[in-house]
Amino acid sequence: SSVTGLDYAVNRHYDPQQGRFTQVDPVGMSSVDLADPQSFNRYAYVRNDPVNYVDPSGLLRVAVLVNCRTNWVWKEHVEGGGDWYDMGEVCELMVIEVGGGEVGGGGGGAAAPTPSNSSQLRKEQPSCPEFVKQLVSRVADTLNSYFLNRYTLGTWMVTKAIRNPYKKNFPGGPNDTHGFKRELVAYGQQGDVYRHVLFHAGIILSPLPNQISAEANAYDQWQVEEGRKESIAELAGNRAGQAVGNYMLQTFKGDLSLKQLEENLFNTLCARK
Repeated sequence: SSVTGLDYAVNRHYDPQQGRFTQVDPVGMSSVDLADPQSFNRYAYVRNDPVNYVDPSGLLRVAVLVNCRTNWVWKEHVEGGGDWYDMGEVCELMVIEVGGGEVGGGGGGAAAPTPSNSSQLRKEQPSCPEFVKQLVSRVADTLNSYFLNRYTLGTWMVTKAIRNPYKKNFPGGPNDTHGFKRELVAYGQQGDVYRHVLFHAGIILSPLPNQISAEANAYDQWQVEEGRKESIAELAGNRAGQAVGNYMLQTFKGDLSLKQLEENLFNTLCARK
């Protein structure tokens, strides 16, 4: 604001002159990580590391890491043999690192779990109808909350997708769809459908740039072209997640009721018996 000199960060205000927020982290003391002294100051902006992180919502520090490499393709000659050809640069969205609790941590919350911790958390595996009800319940709780909004829900969804608490394999074996449309869980995708839907839906709801979702789609498309079958299901999950995010956004705008939201999410994700 030109009047106050403060920047609006959705859940609190940032003072660019002081390089800190003017309010404490809304999540409270759960944003503090005893292993990181930088997290003790709950007014701090991205743990005092603005070179590597941003915090557009006032709740979560985010770093987007992109790995670019030369795409070498082997092409055989008609007369035999072959050569490697430089087909240009391919960039892969490697990770979005988010710090904080379930909906907090912008000031300096705890770091995202390490892969070893994440594997210990992988216990959830709701059926598709249960997953839909969970998403609708989250929207309902957010609409009824004074403190939460679509931005906090979106950042929570992206965080959950990254932490990935979901088991990979469904209990019924490789042909088990767990109630999802087959194209979303085919080629061994199965439990990874949750994080693809949460991630891409969360991007739409959160303050994070949609370019992140586009980069992930581009990488999965490249993998399809390289012959990776599971990426076909990953792309389908990405598109389904974007549809889910748009339906949720319409609900926050008042264009859809919660009942209509549930119907639309079911039709997007779940197979009819």
